[in-house]
Amino acid sequence: MSLWLERLSKHHEGKGNQPRADLFAALAAEERASKTPETFSDVLVLPEGVRQLPDLTIGGVNEKELEKRLNKEGHRAGDWAMDLLRSKDFTTLSKPKTIPLIDAPLSAMGFTTMPTIDQIFQRADELKWDKVPAETGPHLRLAYTDQPLNEWLHMGMKSITDRDGDPRVFDVARRGDGSWLRAAWVRPTDQWNLENRIVFSPRK
Repeated sequence: MSLWLERLSKHHEGKGNQPRADLFAALAAEERASKTPETFSDVLVLPEGVRQLPDLTIGGVNEKELEKRLNKEGHRAGDWAMDLLRSKDFTTLSKPKTIPLIDAPLSAMGFTTMPTIDQIFQRADELKWDKVPAETGPHLRLAYTDQPLNEWLHMGMKSITDRDGDPRVFDVARRGDGSWLRAAWVRPTDQWNLENRIVFSPRK
């Protein structure tokens, strides 16, 4: 939460609204002060180039409610993403749960040549990073309101099959035409570019 508050502070500072910037900075400081030393986010050590994202609360709402929220808040969803969201294999937790998130370019995971998805997940396991639940994609799209332009984050999740029988994972992206929830192919033989960024949940 404190990271989101800090981002809001910087956003308002950039807009010239210093009182709002100071308010969110103070809230961020208060949030950090309220955490115990055992808080996961305070002890996380990551390889260079890997970014810690704010903890994300998932669960508590079903796929239909997620779709409504995406529409209401002005996010766009691609056809393939809607296939995943409406799939019988897409599930949500009945109760809210907060999970830690990181995103890593493949180069920061130690790859020097383009890996396949299986190689990516194998390396993530070695780094003690877990796949994220499928609902992480829609929830992150809703929460990540200040995503930089032209940033694409692929969810490190178990794939879901689209209408054509192809395995896909959610993407959270911002383009010139708005914020998007999309879906990328994860066919076993596909090789991923080293600059691709993948979202995982690090273990404690």
